[in-house]
Amino acid sequence: MMGRPDGGGESRAAAVAAAALTGAAARLLRAAGLLLVLSLAGCAWLVDKQHALALRPTPGQPAGFVGLRPGDERRLVPVNGNDGTQQLSLWWLPNADPAAPTLLYLHGTFRNLYQNLPKMEALREAGFSIVAVDYRGWGDSTPIIPSEATIVADAWRAWDDLAMRQPDPRKRVIYGHSLGGTVAVMVASELRCGSQYGALALESTFTRLPDVAAAAGFWGVSARC
Repeated sequence: MMGRPDGGGESRAAAVAAAALTGAAARLLRAAGLLLVLSLAGCAWLVDKQHALALRPTPGQPAGFVGLRPGDERRLVPVNGNDGTQQLSLWWLPNADPAAPTLLYLHGTFRNLYQNLPKMEALREAGFSIVAVDYRGWGDSTPIIPSEATIVADAWRAWDDLAMRQPDPRKRVIYGHSLGGTVAVMVASELRCGSQYGALALESTFTRLPDVAAAAGFWGVSARC
């Protein structure tokens, strides 16, 4: 005579199956977490790569640099960065006329202030004193991968220096070339023409910073991470 089925065996089998499913779920979760971390890291790398290719920061000074005129200044000022205090390079190129208007020089991609010195000298000869800034990533400033936020923040720090050196708002000129033209517009849009600055001058500029990235081709297109 057959006995009743052993319910204990079925319970043990169910427990083993449940444990196997739990282990599989845990492995899937770990794998998904790893993929997410790798994806985020890949996005961060891609964004940095895009910024570097689109903005083309140029750190350091050229070997052939022979120095500035007597009375000119190059100095490093501290600014806040993601990894602590960083340095920003500001230049002061005074005109021989102490009553000359003062120009905030915002350069474009690739060439730093050393490479833009002939253009700044031409502006000085035209009658301006000049405050110029190498955004972080360029020249003597901290060599980071720049972004729109860091470039605009650096421009504002340079504006503070200009406002200190030139107390007459009517003699303050914001000048931007290429990428710097977009930055100049962003700064000027937060100020009042006439009461805080006298003129805005743009040369070969872009309408907005994403257009700078688009000019770099495929790698310059903004990441969708």
